[in-house]
Order: sequence, then structure tokens, then C-alpha cells
Amino acid sequence: MRIIGVVVCVGFWLLGEAIVRSLGSSYGGGLVGFALFFVTLRARLIPLERVRGGSGLLVTHLAFPIVGVTAGVTYAARSFAAEGVAIVVSTLVSTLLCLSVVGLAAKWRLRTETTDP
Repeated sequence: MRIIGVVVCVGFWLLGEAIVRSLGSSYGGGLVGFALFFVTLRARLIPLERVRGGSGLLVTHLAFPIVGVTAGVTYAARSFAAEGVAIVVSTLVSTLLCLSVVGLAAKWRLRTETTDP
């Protein structure tokens, strides 16, 4: 089941990348793919059980993409030196905002699951 889940997750990511590139959009392909994946799961077109193992595996190893970010920062060291403070502050603020939203959403979800009959 994990293999199927990983293939589905990567497939939606690639689909998002293809859509963004074909439209010439400035959005990230991962964001578009994730939105499509979310809509597909909410519409129950793909059963959650089919992707749970693979998506869990990807989330467990979420640190791997950081290697690419580190390489990018190393490559663009001059611009990072000029705008490093802004980059660090925006990264910290966006990370805290994301963690807060996900935490509140999880709290809300758990509360609604426990109050449902």
C-alpha cells in the first residue's frame, strides 16, 4: 500500500507541475498538485486508505527536500547575504503560521470527531 500511496502523491505533484508549466503560471506546481489531491480526496474519488501509508511515509521523511534548499542557498550566496535577514524572518514567520493553522485545524477536527454521535 505504501508504494501506491507514494506513486499517487508524486503523480499529483507532477500533474501540478505540468499544469503550472503549461499555463506559464507563477504558482508552485506542488501547491497546485496538493490542491488537486485535496479536492480528489474530499470528493472521495480516491479512497484515503489507498494513500495513507505512502503519504505517511513521505511526511516522515519530509526533511529530504531541505537538502535542495541548502544547495540553492549555497548557490545564491550573494543574494542571500544581501537579503538574508528578510529570508530568515519570512521563513520563520511562515513556518510558525503554518504550524499554528495546522494545529488549530487538527484541534478543531478532533473536537468535531469527539462531539459527533
